[in-house]
Amino acid sequence: MTEKIQLDKRYDEQVAVITLNRPEKHNAFDGDILDGYIAALDEVRDDDRIQIVLTQANGPSFASGMDLHYLRDFRASYRPLYDWGRMKTPARMSVALLDYPKVTVAAVHGYCLGGGFSLMMAHDVVVIADDAQIGMPEVLRGSFGQGVTAQIIKEGIPRKKAVLLQLLGRNLTGAEAERLGLATLSVPREDVQAEAHRIAVELGTRNPSVLAHAKIAMNLDENLPRVHAMWSDDMVAARMRMSVDPLGDVDGYLKSQKGGTNKDYVRK
Repeated sequence: MTEKIQLDKRYDEQVAVITLNRPEKHNAFDGDILDGYIAALDEVRDDDRIQIVLTQANGPSFASGMDLHYLRDFRASYRPLYDWGRMKTPARMSVALLDYPKVTVAAVHGYCLGGGFSLMMAHDVVVIADDAQIGMPEVLRGSFGQGVTAQIIKEGIPRKKAVLLQLLGRNLTGAEAERLGLATLSVPREDVQAEAHRIAVELGTRNPSVLAHAKIAMNLDENLPRVHAMWSDDMVAARMRMSVDPLGDVDGYLKSQKGGTNKDYVRK
């Protein structure tokens, strides 16, 4: 671990909080942040006392993207003929999250650019400040945003809006990001961390097997035809029933819901 990445395991909440801690550089990604973040994910991956991972940031910004000095040094050591199978640096964090078995939440404020934008989108839940600035400045410095481009296209935002981000290099506010489906919820800046934490804690109260299989189902269904996705759901449900039976207390559940939905019900 590195001082640029802080890890707080809150076992009473079943939440691990990973904090980007390079505020003087707006949390620009360098080798310490990249390696430290992945190490933090690995540390809690097999910890059954943690169900949710919350990413937040110290300082005025969530993440301003790649540290260009670090990226320059990395590129100098990169060998296209031999290293093509090695994941490019900025994408390593996002890919680690996309393949992560636990549910992930991001609390985003200030600038969230380039690689930071990609990291944000790799989370399952994104709570963003309504005045945050997200964007892809790469085209303004001679690139096109590797990895980030794939993320915005896969999110299915309208092509004309993708052009606004990628080709023109314009930023979106957090409120606009929510309207386009790039964020789960936008809230005032001062409420971001509290709201993200509240959601993480609420998710942590869910049955861990149900959470895991719900995420598996969404990941599998994303690129399947509808009927195939429904068959996939059936198979995932069969796998889930090996560890938890959602119909094991039908009478107790129905009794608890009389008079309206009871979100606090937990099956014994």
